[in-house]
Amino acid sequence: LLFYEATCRLIFQLRSRARGSGKPLGQVFETFPFLSPYWDELRARFPEIAESEDGCAIQRAACRQWEEHCDAWLPLFAVRKQASLSADHVSCLVIAGLAEEDAHFGELFSALQPPRANRRPTIGLLQALLRTEGNASDAWSLCRPLLESGFLTAGNREAPRAEWELRVPPALWNAILGERTGEPAPGIQY
Repeated sequence: LLFYEATCRLIFQLRSRARGSGKPLGQVFETFPFLSPYWDELRARFPEIAESEDGCAIQRAACRQWEEHCDAWLPLFAVRKQASLSADHVSCLVIAGLAEEDAHFGELFSALQPPRANRRPTIGLLQALLRTEGNASDAWSLCRPLLESGFLTAGNREAPRAEWELRVPPALWNAILGERTGEPAPGIQY
């Protein structure tokens, strides 16, 4: 659900950009056809999402309700509670990990961040995604504790902070997905 929430934020950002240039939502799916199955899944689960200006909030509320009532162990929910992170912190973390799951997201991030063509989301892109929903959160204040704790890394810290490319360390992303290997990273064991 968190993966779909992050995808929803991107689709709504693209929808906002399309509307701003007088283009229909369909143009988004022509440009990025890999998003169509994600959008179809979101609409199937949340039919009202397509008509709403704040469709991501609908999906986010359902996700939070499910988390609170789920009996299964949810890695990100557990981390969120233990580390006192907000839902927006976790959303930034998941957006940074999207390219780990589907390489098409790298192409999308590149298209959204010209002229640098970053295949990873930047703090600046996260700020734009947060603003799409009218969210008052500041991307830097959300990313800073994630960077300090090692949940995120920035590979180009010599660049202005808004251009820092964010990535979830692979061993951590695997743990978030619930994958357990004997040695998730050299010298580390469960």
